[in-house]
Amino acid sequence: MKLNFLIICTLLLSGCSGEHKINTSNLGDITIIFKQKRLLFKPDSITHSRITDWINQNRDGWEPYYATAAPGKYIIKASGLTLNIGYDNAVLNYEHVSGQYRQISKPVLISTFDLMLE
Repeated sequence: MKLNFLIICTLLLSGCSGEHKINTSNLGDITIIFKQKRLLFKPDSITHSRITDWINQNRDGWEPYYATAAPGKYIIKASGLTLNIGYDNAVLNYEHVSGQYRQISKPVLISTFDLMLE
């Protein structure tokens, strides 16, 4: 009985991993909306590479986010994801490998994106 309980607890905790499997291999064009402008970045651009690298380097530390995110300073859209960057946090809505969408958030420094998008 104790073994069954332990197995169930282990399975439940493994589903709460802070790392997310975000597929960045086929993001396509990235659109960034800020200051009422819409900018388009192709996969071979420096900004596209910076955004993709940031997502790949920030797969952990996210928490589930159940509210509708207010528009932030930057809204970054690509195939299968929307990244909303506020002044002190990011909210990521992405298509999980299961085909379902998930929404997560984590604290970020807005200055990281200010520099990235110069």
